[in-house]
Amino acid sequence: MKSKWQNAAIIIGLVGGIISIPKSTIEGWQTIFSRPKLDVERSVPVSIAYDPKNNVLRCSFGMLLFNAGNKAEIIKAFHAQLRVPDDPKQCVLFSDSGTVINEDKNAIGTVFTVRQNDSKSLTCEITVDSSDPIRGLFKLQPKTARELVVELVGEDQSYHPAAFHFEFGEDVLKELFDPEGRGSITFYGSEQ
Repeated sequence: MKSKWQNAAIIIGLVGGIISIPKSTIEGWQTIFSRPKLDVERSVPVSIAYDPKNNVLRCSFGMLLFNAGNKAEIIKAFHAQLRVPDDPKQCVLFSDSGTVINEDKNAIGTVFTVRQNDSKSLTCEITVDSSDPIRGLFKLQPKTARELVVELVGEDQSYHPAAFHFEFGEDVLKELFDPEGRGSITFYGSEQ
């Protein structure tokens, strides 16, 4: 009877050892090779406004960032473009110089850190001259789908994209650029 209990104890010990080895291996691997794991989600819909006095367009939107990794992520660059999906020729790139990123209504710039197990709720505004390429994206018909693609670039050249999808109706040009129009449009649903 005693040997049956000893055999059962040996088997239980072996199974416990097999289960604990992978867990300790994973923890050791994560300790040695720490890295960020940044998730980017859209949070506020895209809004586009035209300022006729300065002849500029302002594009604003919101993002929620969460770093589930075991190392802080340092964002070194911010890229954005407005484009027609599936048509690389119909694209306007925005420069960093016209970009303002805010956290809790405080400007943080385009270089910032998201600590491990931390989140940031950001609102972004891009200001760009109302040039012919931008206006061309508003005039395209019958294609109405547009997207604003935002890419955050980490210190190790990792890319964290977010794409806001929305539709342009025929009234977009009038609403934005006509003196009788509202001067701004919010594309509800683009944050989903």
